Order: sequence, then C-alpha cells, then structure tokens
Amino acid sequence: KQEDGSILVEGSTLLRELNRKLDFQFPLDGPKTLNGLILEHFEDIPEAGIGLNIAGYPMEIIQTKNRVVKTVKIFPALTATELKS
Repeated sequence: KQEDGSILVEGSTLLRELNRKLDFQFPLDGPKTLNGLILEHFEDIPEAGIGLNIAGYPMEIIQTKNRVVKTVKIFPALTATELKS
C-alpha cells in the first residue's frame, strides 16, 4: 500500500484473488487476470504511465514488458458521488 492509498499489483494477479483479498468488484465473466482485463479494455498493449478506469477503479500502468502489463497501480475506488462530478 502506498501513501496515497493506492496499491501496486502484478498484472498476472487473478481478478478473483483481488476481489476476495482486497474487496474489489472486478468483473469475473471475462479475462481471469488484471493483465487480461487491461488488454481487453485497450484492445492493445498500453504504455507505462497510461491511466484508465475499470469498474470504478482508477489505475495507472506502471510497467509493461514483452507485450504484457507487468505492474499496475490501483487507486481507491471512486464513490458514486465522485463519479458524477
């Protein structure tokens, strides 16, 4: 866990594990890993430093290597009020 409340996660981490251990709500009906979810979102390999938002969770790509997302920083989920603003 980082000072800003974010966490660093390996792209190979299973979404089911993130949902269970960290109480995230990532969809489980498609890709099995965070890397897969991000690749599906972009339909390509994103570069480091690119930001995205999946299922209300802002995240930033920290490292990619060999066409795989290696490390991702996930920020605390936005609340419904924050999403509207």
